[in-house]
Amino acid sequence: MGNLDRFRDVVWNDEIAKEMPRHQNLIAVIVGTEVVPVGNFGDQDLEVEYEVLDGPSKGRRIMQHIPLFSSDSERYLRGKVFFRALCRSIGVSKPSDSSELHGKPLVITVSRKFGYEDRPIVFHYEPCSESKRDAWKEWAAKETERLDAEAQTPQAETEAPQ
Repeated sequence: MGNLDRFRDVVWNDEIAKEMPRHQNLIAVIVGTEVVPVGNFGDQDLEVEYEVLDGPSKGRRIMQHIPLFSSDSERYLRGKVFFRALCRSIGVSKPSDSSELHGKPLVITVSRKFGYEDRPIVFHYEPCSESKRDAWKEWAAKETERLDAEAQTPQAETEAPQ
């Protein structure tokens, strides 16, 4: 039998639960993508990393897996719908490479999944309106400055031991 003693100390506080938003709209930008293998049957997911640009979660990174290929037809169709919605929301019709998705602002709707894995889940995308693009412009300017500073920093040359 499993030992459940560790769950006896957990007290659910209704006041805290009322304060937590069930769904949250966040302005975000895609900062990273990677195709990763999943499972044993050649399934592949697109791992998308978002950075929140505005609000109390500013600077936070959120990961999402979108199924690109799956032997399970339901999972494959769900991934196809999510990927099309993502592309539509950032204005890319048919990307040939996942890097085409990077750096474009969008509004993501996030929900929290509590329990074993307490993590945010992205379940809806919207195009970012002009009024919300100010946060994106600020982020893009800072990112450009950071990349320029990295490019201008001289690399320390190491000499080979003789």
